[in-house]
Amino acid sequence: MNIIKKLPEDIRKAIIPYTYNIQPKFLLKDIRHYHISFRILNDLNRPRLTIFGEHLESPALLLNNIWVWILAHFKNYYTVCKRFLKISTEKRAKIWIGKKYITKPIKTQIRIIWALLTVTERTKFLTTTNDTESGKFLLTNGFI
Repeated sequence: MNIIKKLPEDIRKAIIPYTYNIQPKFLLKDIRHYHISFRILNDLNRPRLTIFGEHLESPALLLNNIWVWILAHFKNYYTVCKRFLKISTEKRAKIWIGKKYITKPIKTQIRIIWALLTVTERTKFLTTTNDTESGKFLLTNGFI
């Protein structure tokens, strides 16, 4: 590494990226898709709750809709949670949800669960829960 430090900075910047481990293409695709699809998710009209004639957008409603969609497609919440490296059983998934996940801010919970979905699942969620003509979610207040 001392030899690299002696090189001019512009050459170092050109060499250093080639010294990193190459990531699998499927992983890079998943990472890119996460960022793009998350931006789309945030740009969509979020589900709204109407209270006394006021339309309120709520990240909590969005999170609820994601969980309802997961339940409808997997018949079990824990299937997605088991994708975490250390969570291999439903019991561990329940502990993780109760002690770690639920204590995070809602926006962080959305990011975590969105990251656990596959490219296909994220795409399916965006296409099946969003009405492209009206720009509104088809799942509202957690009901299909």
